[in-house]
Amino acid sequence: MEGETELIPGVKFWPTPGHTADHASIVLSSGGETAIYTGDLVHHAVQVERPAWIAAFDILPLMSLESKKKLAERALRENALLICVHNPFPGTGRLTERDGRRTFVPA
Repeated sequence: MEGETELIPGVKFWPTPGHTADHASIVLSSGGETAIYTGDLVHHAVQVERPAWIAAFDILPLMSLESKKKLAERALRENALLICVHNPFPGTGRLTERDGRRTFVPA
């Protein structure tokens, strides 16, 4: 697939390369709300707060940095629920920004 692609209504494939060349996240939309399943793009909440913190596991670190910047921007813009399976329980939360500082708030 090329670029963000709607698979079925409310479910989009969103390329987020960096962890691997073909890594993708899934964007879920319903009732005016958005959730993003980050897959292996985020191994710890701090990586969405500070995209420059790259995991040693990321095969393409510069692409990972760009993907995480886009993720953070989208998460803030859409107030998206982030589903980060590698984060401690509950593994979900929202990114907030106050006075230029981003914080992942578990939900």
